Amino acid sequence: MCAGGLPVANTTHATDVVNAALEIQQFMKNHLQQRKQENKEGFEIRIGIHTGTVVAGIVGVKNSLMIFGEIR
Repeated sequence: MCAGGLPVANTTHATDVVNAALEIQQFMKNHLQQRKQENKEGFEIRIGIHTGTVVAGIVGVKNSLMIFGEIR
């Protein structure tokens, strides 16, 4: 999971998140090819991008950071 514009809002958060997603996508494509060449199992991912307001904070006894977006 990643989030742009946190903890300080900025004007490039949308572009930053899309660029991060594209980098992750390319990395995973290369990783999957390498795994196949080594005759090892790989895995695929899906990337979703949410825009809009979120609530973020530490939740639970393990101090996990949680981010909740509005679902319509």
